[in-house]
Amino acid sequence: MATSAWFANNWKPSLDQYKALVFLDACYSADGYPSVASGIGRRTVFATHGQQDGLAVKVVFEEILNYMNGTSYATERDKRVAATAYWLCTPVSKQLVKLATGDGSENYIFRGLEFSDKSLLTAVELENLDLNYKLVMVDACCSAQTVPLNSVEMIHPLEMLKGDGAKNARETDELLQQCKDFADSFGPDCAYMGWSWEMGPNAAQIWSSEFVNNLKFDAIKRRGLTVLEAHQKFLNDNYYESQKPARAARNMKIYGSTGNIVETRKAVQ
Repeated sequence: MATSAWFANNWKPSLDQYKALVFLDACYSADGYPSVASGIGRRTVFATHGQQDGLAVKVVFEEILNYMNGTSYATERDKRVAATAYWLCTPVSKQLVKLATGDGSENYIFRGLEFSDKSLLTAVELENLDLNYKLVMVDACCSAQTVPLNSVEMIHPLEMLKGDGAKNARETDELLQQCKDFADSFGPDCAYMGWSWEMGPNAAQIWSSEFVNNLKFDAIKRRGLTVLEAHQKFLNDNYYESQKPARAARNMKIYGSTGNIVETRKAVQ
């Protein structure tokens, strides 16, 4: 029987290279740690938990492909990326087939920005656009995810606000690889700002505005602050040097070309 390690050694390199979309019609392919699905590659993988009826799984695969190709019975016939197509499937279909997270567990890992209509913006869509932004700010929960969410936290959002998960997200500055891939798709020299955990919309917008304000021209330095400097000033003002430290401020994470200066106005001689 082929193990996850075998797939990782023999299939994963080429599937990663070609950004393959994989449909695994094999029982238990999403089970275990690491799972077969996690060994396949880090692009989109559809797999199953436990023992499932092969014909039923095939029907779900066809449903996903129909949504992707815009040939489904949906009102909108636009073509969609695989993850968006999956979320449009029925709850029954999503019980049969799982969108593999890539780590072989039940954890949720960032795959892209999900909007209110369940559409998904992913790195795959962006990376072929030859973008060249200096700074991208994403005010979305887990847009700069540093630790995975477990299934309880996904189903019950209030659970995100307590326990070790929230603490680990604050204290970890290294973004998950999936978030790095998304950030990198905005350009090779792009700086990226997002949030590592759940954030209330008011706090996120207020703090993002404060971060932007920090980027402006600094009279002492006689230039705009770098993304790194603006972020450190934000952390100092709201946590490290604040009389009322706000732990959630540490959920703001930056990545990429953090030495970028967005404000290019120069000092008046």
